[in-house]
Amino acid sequence: MRHSASFDRAVALSPNHVEAHSNRGIVLRQLMRPAEALATFDKVIGLNPNSAAASYNRGNALRDLRRPTEAVAS
Repeated sequence: MRHSASFDRAVALSPNHVEAHSNRGIVLRQLMRPAEALATFDKVIGLNPNSAAASYNRGNALRDLRRPTEAVAS
């Protein structure tokens, strides 16, 4: 079973649940899936533009993708 499956299910049940998306993004980064994590953190920021944690985690995903200039800006 994929480790992100629980968060995938939570997001499917409640598409606007910020914490479910955020936790899903963190797990995706841990699974070395930074492109998917980045898309997830973009969704979190869309739901909560003032989320410092989402911006920080988005920057980490961008760093993982070797996009340092964008990572710093995030």
